[in-house]
Amino acid sequence: MRVVSPLQPSTSAPTPTRPKFDVDLLKSYMKKLISTTLEKERWDSKDKDKQRAWCKEISERVKGRMLEIQPKGFKFIVTTIINENLGQGGRADMASHWEDCDTVAQEMWANSGSLSLEIAIDLRWWSPLADILDQVIDALLPHKDRWASFALQTNSDDGVMAGILGMAPQHNALVVSALPSLASVSIADTSLRWSDWSTLLQHGPKLVELVLRNVDIGRAGDLGNVPPVSMPHLERFALRLKTGRSGPTGTALLDPVVASFFAPKLHTLLVNVTGAGTAPPPNHTWQEAMPMLKTLVIQTEGDIDASVFQRCPHISHISVSDSRLEGHPLARRILEHLADPSTGPLLDQLDTLTLLAMIPTYEGWEKFLSGKKLRVCIDPVFEIATRKSMDTKNLQDREAAIEKLKAIVPVEICPIPKDNTWFSNRWRFGGDD
Repeated sequence: MRVVSPLQPSTSAPTPTRPKFDVDLLKSYMKKLISTTLEKERWDSKDKDKQRAWCKEISERVKGRMLEIQPKGFKFIVTTIINENLGQGGRADMASHWEDCDTVAQEMWANSGSLSLEIAIDLRWWSPLADILDQVIDALLPHKDRWASFALQTNSDDGVMAGILGMAPQHNALVVSALPSLASVSIADTSLRWSDWSTLLQHGPKLVELVLRNVDIGRAGDLGNVPPVSMPHLERFALRLKTGRSGPTGTALLDPVVASFFAPKLHTLLVNVTGAGTAPPPNHTWQEAMPMLKTLVIQTEGDIDASVFQRCPHISHISVSDSRLEGHPLARRILEHLADPSTGPLLDQLDTLTLLAMIPTYEGWEKFLSGKKLRVCIDPVFEIATRKSMDTKNLQDREAAIEKLKAIVPVEICPIPKDNTWFSNRWRFGGDD
């Protein structure tokens, strides 16, 4: 059997020529327009309405002239930006055009209503009035079913937290209304009542990632004896409580928070546990709340609450970062805590120990690590800083100690590979988490 291809259409038909746009004609018009519009005006940084009017007028008139030059065959966006001095302040406006038959443009706007939204509100430097806050909430609420993530950073004293979370009756319920569809929530630099925390859990069954950074959480007793809330999809949880006014942050302060939820898929936990606290484990264990927990990230400030290791007896990866430069003894104390019989000891089962932002001393480590399958990762920045301050003899001794340790356990003084299972960095707001 012979297969014959269908006849191809004739290529002799003339191809329609694409219209050309007279750019030079537009340039001369724009030069004259800007001159006549702004030559008698004065910049007033406080007159936002006038700046907005300039941008809008120029954009619309340029768009109109472009349509006069070539009314068909083009789609375009005209953006006008007016900056003050070196660009530290200004206004902008946009005017666009496309033909009704433009399939690409029509499809883009028709499908935008089905795209997921990532919402970020930063109120660190601005405390909005109640009516302005309500306007923002009213604009966002109609699209709550499309929210994929929500990030909020505010000032704990600005009084808008209740409005954002929807706990105050005079405000619309912004986060509470959207929580059922959210996969990621990040809240930083604020105060949460215990009822606010409970609301986050009760209304967020689809949460995969929850980040609370530099947050105060009220007393657990405010709600009484409430059973744990199931968080079936939660995989990553960061809980960095505020320190300072209330003293060190130990594991005892974290216990009520952990006891308030059950997360069967949670595999990564970040906490800040500072101080030499030795609070005994509570009746409920962290392992019961997070049975799949494998990675524990600890942020500390010069010391560490050793009882955190007792609460996580089944983890395989530990990362500890120290915010202070006086980190020489901390690395050794961590090894002592991990080798303590009360922790299991954890050193017998760990796969990776990562020490970030600290300067370890390696002398005597072999007695802790001999026979272990552990891999130790050291922050290179602080290692380099240490070596620069050493004379030749001390540097030789340090090299010898490292080589001696490498014969026992793998030690990597190299950049720590980023774990893509850790928290997304979309909404850090310049933070250090």
